[in-house]
Amino acid sequence: MVRVTFMLQLLLLVLLLKQSDAVNKECRELQDEISGLEADITRITEQQHKYEQFFGHCKVSMYI
Repeated sequence: MVRVTFMLQLLLLVLLLKQSDAVNKECRELQDEISGLEADITRITEQQHKYEQFFGHCKVSMYI
């Protein structure tokens, strides 16, 4: 009887560890996706700034 109880506890522990690993994997994937999106936002902001500067130069040259 003690052996069965021990085996059930061990099985429960293994299942909990597997579930925890799956959650950690999903968290890592989400963190990677967030990092990629933040990098995209940075690149888009830089491009927007460049276009605004270029448009400002064009606007000034049109008035001259």
